[in-house]
Amino acid sequence: MRHRVALTAVVATILLPLASAGVAAGYATAPGYVAHNYVTGFPKSAVNHWGPLGIAFDQSDSLYVADTVDGNIYRFQPGGGVASPATRLTSSPIPGAITGLAFSRSGQLYLGRYNSGDVVEIDPASGQVVRTIASVSCATGLAIDPVSGDLFVSQNLCGNTIWRVSLSGSNFGTVTPFATAPAVDGMAFDKDGDLYAESAGTLTKIDGTARPTPGVVKSIAKIPGADGVAFGAHASGSPPVAVANRNDGIVTRVDLTKTPPTKSDIFTGGSRGDFAAVDSAGCLYITQSASIVRISGTNDSCSFEPTTPGATPPGVTITVLGSPPTSCKGLRSLKFRIRRRGRVRLRSAKIYINGKVVRKVHGHAVTAPITLRHLPRSSFTLRVVVTTKRGRKLRSARHFSVNCGCTSTRRLTLRVPRHGSRTVRVVAFVNGHRTKVVRGHSIRRIVLKGLPAGRFTVKLVVVNAHGRRKTTRRTFVGCSGKT
Repeated sequence: MRHRVALTAVVATILLPLASAGVAAGYATAPGYVAHNYVTGFPKSAVNHWGPLGIAFDQSDSLYVADTVDGNIYRFQPGGGVASPATRLTSSPIPGAITGLAFSRSGQLYLGRYNSGDVVEIDPASGQVVRTIASVSCATGLAIDPVSGDLFVSQNLCGNTIWRVSLSGSNFGTVTPFATAPAVDGMAFDKDGDLYAESAGTLTKIDGTARPTPGVVKSIAKIPGADGVAFGAHASGSPPVAVANRNDGIVTRVDLTKTPPTKSDIFTGGSRGDFAAVDSAGCLYITQSASIVRISGTNDSCSFEPTTPGATPPGVTITVLGSPPTSCKGLRSLKFRIRRRGRVRLRSAKIYINGKVVRKVHGHAVTAPITLRHLPRSSFTLRVVVTTKRGRKLRSARHFSVNCGCTSTRRLTLRVPRHGSRTVRVVAFVNGHRTKVVRGHSIRRIVLKGLPAGRFTVKLVVVNAHGRRKTTRRTFVGCSGKT
């Protein structure tokens, strides 16, 4: 988003005929990046390049898009799609020129309305306005602070204040000024709680609520036409790498680890850029005139910081069915299920034991109970590599300490430690209970039988020919089942 007059024109053009957009073409990316249309078909303004503006992922990676042109909110399941009545969340346009979207950590969806001058809560299931939570003139960009959980709102060209809206306790809905910077549009918090914003064509850093000087503004780099902001994945406490979605169809990378920061374009050939969002897998999504473009690394790897607090990265886990194997238990078979984490659709899976493929499953069998037999007679690692319907690889592994050189519960031979002169008496205790006494002229070994399964401790009290005693203890794991 850029000019107030332009947005007013957009509202007027909602009543004009809308031109449908096709699939965008001609995108170019820097080495290491790939880009493709994730969502297409948004109505395009007949008189300018406005299109979808607000963009946010819920905690399950469903994408919500606020389209300023037609006033509707759209929702897309993971995988994307086409803007149509089937993906339109709202039953009728929301008045007031809808702008930024943001999800809180607890799952509330908030929407800015530029002409109405407010921020409203939206029902993410129906798209209906639940309530007005704050009055902020020309509300534009929204961002959730990961430290305080509060909502921050920009005003574009309507004012120079970034406003903080409390989302907790008795102060819910309280609006206070946080920072002053000219013409702030898109904003985003990094993982350390610092706020980065586009301010009159400059990427700006604003000390977050946990800093000693919250609200202090520092200019980082000039980026003409910058709008939406996102970050590359980075460790806490270290400078991030930022990316800016620009109104001229370019995405610029700003490396803040360098002094001074360096800039490079990672995406070109777009129609128009506004806000940006990152899903739980770390892939970047940018708005264009009539589409949402997904930017990832080669081989579908993603390396950006998710923008929605509490998002669950998609993945798979291994869940053992029945009684989980205890340490060093003799194991004849293993029954388990592959469970999905996040909204991912699974196509096939390869199952490995100690690096060797032992089973391949497809379709519904991927998440059905799986039984493996003929397991190794020593500890082993179970690993699954699952392919999603979009071709992404998801991995999970579990180690099982079974049949791991455990001690036979039928017979255990122990060497008696020497204690000066010859040993004439040995008393054996198992888990504190006296189980055997051996007397002799020179005892060198002792045999114990009928030992418990699982972990147990053997204590030997050794008496030599001079009547001196020595006590030793050893812990074993008794095998159960066939070994």
